[in-house]
Amino acid sequence: MIAIDDCAAHLGDAPNSQMFLRAWLGWRGADVAPNLATVRAEDIGRALPAMMVFEVFTADNVIIRLAGTLHRDILGRELTGANAIDLAPPAEREQRIELYRAYLTYPCGVWWMAQVVRANGVRTTVHGLALPVFPKVPGKAMRMYAAFDFSGDMKSFDKHPLHVLPVPEKLSFIDIGRGAPADAP
Repeated sequence: MIAIDDCAAHLGDAPNSQMFLRAWLGWRGADVAPNLATVRAEDIGRALPAMMVFEVFTADNVIIRLAGTLHRDILGRELTGANAIDLAPPAEREQRIELYRAYLTYPCGVWWMAQVVRANGVRTTVHGLALPVFPKVPGKAMRMYAAFDFSGDMKSFDKHPLHVLPVPEKLSFIDIGRGAPADAP
């Protein structure tokens, strides 16, 4: 588990995540998490193509509301409106649901790393930072904003897009002030 105050030190060389974290901390002010009304997309700057916004209705109903252009390029299709659970390989979907269940229970953030292997055999490392944004109206679905950073060969995604996003190999929950699970699900 990572405390939100220590999060920047854990991000390392992840410029999109670093930029998003700075914006998120500004949006939240003295609150545990920002309210949707305080979010300003322009604060994310150059990281916007690498961002995704999820509306988390339940642990198994997580709708992608925004997917930056980088995600469309990597997956070879538009993701807006898709259920994020369906992007996991079928054998890993229950694990993905448990991750969202933890996110809804606390709420908390998540820092993860996964290796993706495309059809051509090329490996790319993906790091991601996801943090909650509360709805404008209490009782509505919470949002999760996520920044992604990629390392490795990025040139051939257009010829060999991904079809699924694997469950992370490494995962740490981020305590934003309401606790977080000690271990990844």
